Amino acid sequence: MIFVYEVASGTVLRSRTATNVSSVIAVAPDGSKFMAGPVLFDTQTLQVLAQENAGNAPFVFPTGTAGNFNTQLNQGGSVFTPDGSTLYAAFNMAPVGATRANTTQMLVNDPDNLLIRYGLQLPENMTGKMVMDAAGASIYALSDSGFTTIPVGSAANSAIAIPDSTAVLLTSDVCGVFAGQTRRPAM
Repeated sequence: MIFVYEVASGTVLRSRTATNVSSVIAVAPDGSKFMAGPVLFDTQTLQVLAQENAGNAPFVFPTGTAGNFNTQLNQGGSVFTPDGSTLYAAFNMAPVGATRANTTQMLVNDPDNLLIRYGLQLPENMTGKMVMDAAGASIYALSDSGFTTIPVGSAANSAIAIPDSTAVLLTSDVCGVFAGQTRRPAM
């Protein structure tokens, strides 16, 4: 069950039953939308706007995820940046039936449609709630070790490989056969 509660009047304004959602939520700075687990909802209508999906990623996910996140071991969380321009999320991507969750991939998403821009490998599993400082420089999260800090504001200073194309030929070409060739995917 998800609901919108108005503190001033002490009343539930809207409610709806939803499956595969988590009690760990993240609310956009303007209050217009919120994440409940891997599902993005509109606050006014409680309509599902988007769902986190590996099919929206510019990289390959571990075998067995089949485009979705494991909601049997519903673990992980998300947080909006203070300006609402980005949503960071880490949800369980272990195959269904796995005994241990895998939330070590921080997904950097478009907050309107959950299109995954890129992913950041984390040193340990995120276990739940995340918060971000007012400057948008660091995420503080519950993790396997208890607590972790993720310096997302300085991530751009690190080596991040983002290909220009979804189809890339990567080869060890000691003979120079592919020298000077550029291959582009068919449109």
